[in-house]
Amino acid sequence: MNTIDFTQPGGFPLTQDILSFLQSSYVDGLTGLASVIDDGNTPVIISGMTISHLSGGTAVSDGWLYYRGQLIKFNASSLGVLSGSIVPLVLVTNTSSTLTFNNGTTPNVLFTQNAHLISGTPLTDTTHFVLSDAVPFIIQMGRLGREPSFSSTTSTTSAASGGVFWLMEYKKNFINNTVHLRFAGSIAHPENFASAALYAPVNLGTLPSGYRPVSRFPFRLWVEPPTSARIAEDTGVNYMEEINCWITNGGVISADFRKSGALSGGSYIQFQSSTIMPLD
Repeated sequence: MNTIDFTQPGGFPLTQDILSFLQSSYVDGLTGLASVIDDGNTPVIISGMTISHLSGGTAVSDGWLYYRGQLIKFNASSLGVLSGSIVPLVLVTNTSSTLTFNNGTTPNVLFTQNAHLISGTPLTDTTHFVLSDAVPFIIQMGRLGREPSFSSTTSTTSAASGGVFWLMEYKKNFINNTVHLRFAGSIAHPENFASAALYAPVNLGTLPSGYRPVSRFPFRLWVEPPTSARIAEDTGVNYMEEINCWITNGGVISADFRKSGALSGGSYIQFQSSTIMPLD
């Protein structure tokens, strides 16, 4: 951040250039700090701007927001009950006023920027946005701190290995250094799994580097069978609703499937899971 050393003896002339230097020092610094939550479009509430809906209307308290590269003061305002396609909008206004200079001129040099509520049909541009599009900065930080979309990979085992179809989706969260994992799939031939309680896991793929835990991470698949096709335990008396799975620190994903004594060829079982895996 730019600074001026005011401790030197003798003083110096206070010119417009010096004032401009002072202004840019704090304006640029504050704007740069706020820009960490900028995605180019989302209006972000920095402070205040508490939204309430008393008697069916909309009221917003004083506060500050960040929108399209600008820190903007929001002035408390309210609207009555709206109907049809009319919604609460935020309007950003820019005003200017003059000062008299030594040479007698009166140029516009004082500029203010504020925002307040208006009503209208949904509109988003440089000076308007829909109030419901504004999000608190903590939510915006969370959005920007993770990958925007899931990556995915699929694998399929042979009929002899159960005919398992596997879809894996993964998305990293950089703020808390975790990976969100989603799994879905089906088992076309559960009758071909091992019948005894042997350690015979099925390899269902490998996570890419950067998405792997530092040590083995267990999770569960939730079985979603129709009533006529359920995975029985080894005794054939009770049924399993979950399947043990794990991920090694090399990213290898395995599931410990078992043969169902209650199923014959052609039975079809579905499963899914969603879990958060730490990377530390």
